[in-house]
Amino acid sequence: MVVAVVDVTGQRAMMTDRGANSKLRLEHVLDILEGPFDHLHVSGYTLLDPLTADVGRGALARANELGCSTSVDVCSVAPLIATTPAVFMEVARGASMLFANEEEAVALSGGWTWMTRSIGCHANSSKSLSHEANTVLELAATASITT
Repeated sequence: MVVAVVDVTGQRAMMTDRGANSKLRLEHVLDILEGPFDHLHVSGYTLLDPLTADVGRGALARANELGCSTSVDVCSVAPLIATTPAVFMEVARGASMLFANEEEAVALSGGWTWMTRSIGCHANSSKSLSHEANTVLELAATASITT
């Protein structure tokens, strides 16, 4: 279960209860993905939990094989920092979109200066960063990273 709270500026916070997620198996998800769908969204918590990481990665891979768009929502800042942004970006590899609020985007990037220096990004006038992998980080009231 997820309870999402969004304020008037677009910042969001989520309260989660993982419930029976640890029982989720890739076979169950792959069976569902055999039906028609256009987009698959995966929670970052699923990708960072050792009990469900293979399920999330397998679902993303299958959706990509089928030509469907995919997205991953960054879980929250605490687990992101605990696992490191590099680990998160690796487990989210293959997603066509990555959703992050401003705090999460800053944590993922290590900050504007670090990101431009470390991954060879360039800034343009709209405050977007991009590099050869078509990753874009928009620094706005609500930030989003799109791959």
